[in-house]
Amino acid sequence: MQKITIDVIKKSYFSSYKKEKLKLNIKLILYKKYVNAIIDMVNSDTRLVRLFDDNYAILLRMLFVYISRSISIKQRVTMITKDMDFALRYFPNEFFHNKSVILSEINTDFSINLRRNCMNCMEGMWQIDVCYKKQMVYWATFSIGEGYLVIGSIQGGNISNIRELIKLSTKQLYGLRPQQLIVWLLLEIAKLLDIDRVTGVGFETHIKTTMSRRLRRKNIFFIDYDTVWLDYNGIKMPNKFWHIPAMKLKAIEDVASKKRSMYRKRYAMFEKISSDIKLLLEINK
Repeated sequence: MQKITIDVIKKSYFSSYKKEKLKLNIKLILYKKYVNAIIDMVNSDTRLVRLFDDNYAILLRMLFVYISRSISIKQRVTMITKDMDFALRYFPNEFFHNKSVILSEINTDFSINLRRNCMNCMEGMWQIDVCYKKQMVYWATFSIGEGYLVIGSIQGGNISNIRELIKLSTKQLYGLRPQQLIVWLLLEIAKLLDIDRVTGVGFETHIKTTMSRRLRRKNIFFIDYDTVWLDYNGIKMPNKFWHIPAMKLKAIEDVASKKRSMYRKRYAMFEKISSDIKLLLEINK
């Protein structure tokens, strides 16, 4: 497979962001060594070249802004390369061809999917989502590396009947809201990989915070992630990110008798999903 070059990336970038030609050229001069570091990393393995072959421009988008505007470009390069290391170590070959893979099928209607983030790569290289009959109900984006997992965004699907789908999903998921399942999934992946540091981006540090006024003028809803993480007993840290602690599951004997059957089914679902993820990512193999 042909290796990528800065000219190939620029061509891809300009086809998507025609008005940013001058701005990009200036950034390429200022950040030349960092751009080269990312290119070298991708060219080091044909699987990575294949992973980004549909849009090489996103490599630069992530390099210029990634997860939080408070993160320096040196830190961004480290995070992006760690993301790629993680993919090479754990993702099956089919992921690099398809840019996605099914992590687990809860039943005939619901699936959990891992994808390369194609919607907004600046919020994290990876996306995990819950789909009902291939309709995206809820999803989150994240970055993962040695010793950490950071959540860049979490939200419901952008479809007209999303409220009805969330209600249906909650019933089908044994009383568990899709957002709760997504958070549990990320915490479980971290647990399986022996990662004890799971954080979520806060309102003040999110990449869209500085754009919030423009977004509101366009009637685009802007999520206050501080409120989201508080719902999961998050602890705000000095760097304005939130530490997300492990979820505590109720013991069956502490659950009201009329709900015990539902909780048993929920916990059985958790066990199946965890087992599927472990097998697919070849953890401890």
